[in-house]
Amino acid sequence: MIDKEWVPCWYCGKTARDPHHAFGGRHRKASDKYGLVYMLCPECHTDGPQNATHYPKGPIAMACKVAAQMKFEREIGSREMFREIFENNYLE
Repeated sequence: MIDKEWVPCWYCGKTARDPHHAFGGRHRKASDKYGLVYMLCPECHTDGPQNATHYPKGPIAMACKVAAQMKFEREIGSREMFREIFENNYLE
């Protein structure tokens, strides 16, 4: 039987169960608003040695942030608008 609910981890391709907001904390609602949430497996999200939750400057979290900014600029608004909302720039 095929599980129709299976979603691959955005980062590694394993079975994902956890939504990860590319920008958490005070920017969590903006991440939701602009669709900057990525499905991650438990290892990439919270359990692995460089997981996105506990290592916000680690490779997984930074890959999410870069991808999110690229998506924002491609689909939503300018780099300046991104900086105003998320107070940072991950592409320069």
